[in-house]
Amino acid sequence: MNRSIRLDAVLIQAVIAGALSFAHLHDLAAAAGQSGWKAWAYPVSVDLLL
Repeated sequence: MNRSIRLDAVLIQAVIAGALSFAHLHDLAAAAGQSGWKAWAYPVSVDLLL
């Protein structure tokens, strides 16, 4: 039981960290002048494809 609770906690933290990283990279691309799909392509290429 303790092992599954620990695994759940780690997965929740990983999902939160991934979501924050994805949002931050999108905001960074938007601040650099990218708009529309290009602002979303940057976090996809960095976070989802690695």
